[in-house]
Amino acid sequence: MTTRRIILCSSLLVVALCSGAPSDDKAPDKNAEPVSKAFAALAKAYNARDPKAIAELFTPNGEFIDAEDNVFQGRDAISREFAALFEINPRNEIAVTAEDIREISPGVLAVDGVASFPAKEDTDPVTVDFSALVVKQADGRWLLASIRSDGEESLRTPHARLKELEWLIGEWIDESEESTMHTSTRWSDDGNFIITSFAIHVAGRQVMNGTQRIGWDGSLDKFRSWVFDSEGGHAGGIWTEIDDRWIVKSTGVRPDGDAGSATNTYEQNGADSFLFSVTDRIVGDEAQPDFTARVVRKPPEPDRASAAILPRSN
Repeated sequence: MTTRRIILCSSLLVVALCSGAPSDDKAPDKNAEPVSKAFAALAKAYNARDPKAIAELFTPNGEFIDAEDNVFQGRDAISREFAALFEINPRNEIAVTAEDIREISPGVLAVDGVASFPAKEDTDPVTVDFSALVVKQADGRWLLASIRSDGEESLRTPHARLKELEWLIGEWIDESEESTMHTSTRWSDDGNFIITSFAIHVAGRQVMNGTQRIGWDGSLDKFRSWVFDSEGGHAGGIWTEIDDRWIVKSTGVRPDGDAGSATNTYEQNGADSFLFSVTDRIVGDEAQPDFTARVVRKPPEPDRASAAILPRSN
């Protein structure tokens, strides 16, 4: 999931509220009605702020391409993008003009248009060009196969970008024969960073703790992380998503001054666990062994009132 916001809003709303009506100097377009109905359904879903309903108006492999050429393919990806959009974009009204509807082949329509967002107290007016592909299905419905924005650059916020890593939020435990690590991950107060606090215990005694902060680096167009531990060590990492895994190239310095580097990999393993792997690890001039840990979500603490009424064993 990159997983663009204003453009996403602009492009899809262009399609959403476009009437498909012909201009006064053109003959009525036979394809205006199906386009209008498809876009009216999209407008209804958008105004209800329902990302899943919006995604269902696309074909299963439909795509949205923003002005930065980021591609969101499939209903799940489109739904996630709109969920993040609704968190940061307050615009709910739009004026849209369909400039052209063309029949590419029977049942396939190409649409060009312009969306105009009116000015508000804290925002300037915005106009965005778009193009869309609307395809007739076997059951007679018209669905969106593709939408591409040709308008202004994305103004996506750091918080919206970090939604791709929101699954890390929560309490986690990694236990082995030698040690136990507890981590607690949350949003920063301003919502622009994801912050993790960690503590490592050996034989019941805490031997190290520290923090990790993940943020968006616009100069790299990637996530960046910073780690600081209680012994004085620190490290920085650059995050890249490859095949549903997050690969973090990390470099740092130990308290004794030795430099270190490693490749860390985060891979979701169901809703309540993920695999954390460390490879290519070098400390000073020596290679270190690779390892993989399965990190699980910590179960919630039992409610005190409920625990009080549980039957006791004799």
